[in-house]
Amino acid sequence: MIPSAGSMSVSEPKRATSRRFDRLERTKADKAELRRLARSLERRLGRLQRTKVDKAELRRATTRLRRKIAASEEETRRSLRQEIATSAASLRGEIAASAASLPTK
Repeated sequence: MIPSAGSMSVSEPKRATSRRFDRLERTKADKAELRRLARSLERRLGRLQRTKVDKAELRRATTRLRRKIAASEEETRRSLRQEIATSAASLRGEIAASAASLPTK
């Protein structure tokens, strides 16, 4: 048995109980506060549902993007090859014209 810390007067337990209930009242949420919290949580969950992506959908989007990048890369290479060929032909013509205009010995 735990020894008593001393006898308490009648008013001391009443004050302790009163303090406990006061603390409980301060921490208790009212209905309006609970409604606000519920609406906030519903908005967050709705936002999450709108932004959530299915893994299969993500894979399909990634595959489409990779294909577009590959097609763009091929088009860029083809365009560069054509520009290089055109510039080379033009340069050869200029070199030939310059060589023809040089005096021969």
